[in-house]
Amino acid sequence: MPTEKIDGRREMLRTLTPVASTNAGLWLDKHLNRGEGDAPIRALVTRMRDTIQPPDGYRQAFERREAALQKQDGGFQEGVTQFWRGLVEGRMIVGIGLASARETGISLLHTWGMPFIPGSALKGVAAAMARELPGDTWRAGSAGHRALFGDHQLGGSVVFHDAWWAPGTPDESLPLDLDVMTVHHREYYGGGDEAPADWDEPNPVVFTTARGAYHVALSGPASWVEAAGKLLAEGLATLGVGAKTAAGYGRLTLERQLTKADAERERARKEQARQAEGLLGIASRFKGAQNANDLVKELLKAQSEGVAPAAVRAAADELRRREDKFWKEWLKKPSRSAEERALMAPPTASVDGRRDP
Repeated sequence: MPTEKIDGRREMLRTLTPVASTNAGLWLDKHLNRGEGDAPIRALVTRMRDTIQPPDGYRQAFERREAALQKQDGGFQEGVTQFWRGLVEGRMIVGIGLASARETGISLLHTWGMPFIPGSALKGVAAAMARELPGDTWRAGSAGHRALFGDHQLGGSVVFHDAWWAPGTPDESLPLDLDVMTVHHREYYGGGDEAPADWDEPNPVVFTTARGAYHVALSGPASWVEAAGKLLAEGLATLGVGAKTAAGYGRLTLERQLTKADAERERARKEQARQAEGLLGIASRFKGAQNANDLVKELLKAQSEGVAPAAVRAAADELRRREDKFWKEWLKKPSRSAEERALMAPPTASVDGRRDP
């Protein structure tokens, strides 16, 4: 007596319902409804979008990764890592051609089921933008292009890291959406012999797209990272990343993000600029022997705290010119330290007749 063959595993999966903690990648790749056509996939993606939420541990993983990236130097001494926030303008589809049980794929982190942009895709956008620019600086095969992006013999100077979806945006829902492209001449595009005609049956194809903000990170020498960031920003805004860019998908706006180290360097820079500005009027506070030593100590302190040497030298010259005779006598005293003498000594003539500072 014949028995009906039942796919027990697939039958069980077909009756499952996603919950908030379901991995979106597993849901899309493993839980396939039976049947043919557009409806099963549409229902699959709709249920995912309406139910699944970003995993509870994703934010912690994102923050740990950011902290680790801040320490990256790209393999260069004094290399840096700089960050940008890339906001998708509309929707993005990266990885549509990946191997998938569905007709179309999408790039999702295996562990978290969250969308990301592979670093190789970002590097490709920056390289494509470089080739679009006029002049020879970034043309394919030029020294600049090879140094930045590398070739089959030379590694590039900048590391393009994968860009993870950035939590913390106002919309904390799963950043995946349902979209449809309609093929109007399926037989013709499939290699058939019949020419396309107006009465051909349209064939809607459902696919998954991503949205939201993404955390872009580049590592390497500071000057090269800056150059790569500019190319990438222009490329993402004008060329786009991923599939269907000609239809407007994959456009992102990049906004520079300061790390804690960047913020500290910026604070130190502003403080040094403030100190340098304060030193400019130091001569107006000169009261002879009454405060000469205090003013010199102030200049030496600014020098030790990293104020630009040119600013400290300009303030010392201003102070010395205020009462040149006084400072000549001041320098004669044996108690003066080497640092004080170097700071307040008048310029000496160099071998070519010009004045050295």
